[in-house]
Amino acid sequence: MKNKLFTLVLLTTLSIFYSCQKEPTASFTVSSTSVNIGETVTFTNTSKDANSCLWDFGDGETSITESPSHIYDSTGTFTVTLTAFSKDVNKKDIATEIIKINLSITTLSVTFITPNSALCGGNVKEGTTVTSRGVCWNKTGNPTISDNHTTDGSGIGTFTSRIYGLTPFTTYYIRAFATNTTETFYGPLMNFTTTNGTCEGGIVFYIDDTGQHGLVAATSDQSTGTWGCYETTIGGTSDAVGTGQTNTTAILNKCNEAGIAARICDDLILNGYSDWFLPSKNELELIHQNLYLRGIGDFAYSDNYWSSTEQSSKFGWIQQFFHGVSGVDGVWCGGNKGNIERIRAVRAF
Repeated sequence: MKNKLFTLVLLTTLSIFYSCQKEPTASFTVSSTSVNIGETVTFTNTSKDANSCLWDFGDGETSITESPSHIYDSTGTFTVTLTAFSKDVNKKDIATEIIKINLSITTLSVTFITPNSALCGGNVKEGTTVTSRGVCWNKTGNPTISDNHTTDGSGIGTFTSRIYGLTPFTTYYIRAFATNTTETFYGPLMNFTTTNGTCEGGIVFYIDDTGQHGLVAATSDQSTGTWGCYETTIGGTSDAVGTGQTNTTAILNKCNEAGIAARICDDLILNGYSDWFLPSKNELELIHQNLYLRGIGDFAYSDNYWSSTEQSSKFGWIQQFFHGVSGVDGVWCGGNKGNIERIRAVRAF
């Protein structure tokens, strides 16, 4: 009888003990809810009346440490769950927090600022597959890829962005971006102001990989003229960027005609410079892309421009500038060397 009474008292006592245990209240704080990939996130457990806990970081990793730290190795949005247990783990409570993990990207300083161009770039430090990267800019702030932007390859690492088509003496806002398979991330915002007037005697339309040298176009056409020496093969001219001067010299060495495009450029003295030449085919294409299509340079909207690249003894390469009017814009064709076409001189710096 005494044993039965003892057992009844014990069970009653235990029942009262467990029923009197307080319900745990789960709560925690986080060092930051938005961090870059590879950065440490620290969680501080502030739960009450809990004897143990279980953390689920939302990326397949868990921890039973009271206040753990965690590093995410992929971008995305993760739900962190803390489960707080009572002593006998029969009672529990749950708290959650959303953590945003961003791709790590910085914006490089803006350099070589001219009236209509600048040099910038970025550095994608860590991240999952980066499919596209570049810089974006506007005049109002916080630019996105919906604004003007460059596309400068893919993957992680440092990249350089060449920006053309800017307005003189204007403030722009710029930042680097990187896109992976799910979203686009942005680097810190910067701003710069373009200079006034011309640069290196003209309008910059190309900057080379050094970021210090390139090509400028004259601010207006140098009238019109023929390519010259119809049915004479000059030979040795090139399409490539950087060969316009060599092409011009080759033409003048074999063609003595007056008023030809190469000679008009070679004789030009403009804004204190006398080393102008007729652009090669690919140099003229850069003018078309970086100036003409952006409405810069006062180019004719319904005419052809000579390049210094020879097609044959009878033809030189011309490009059609038909933006905004009837005709197919940007098309290359062989122009009869005796035809009168427009001329725009360029120089290297």
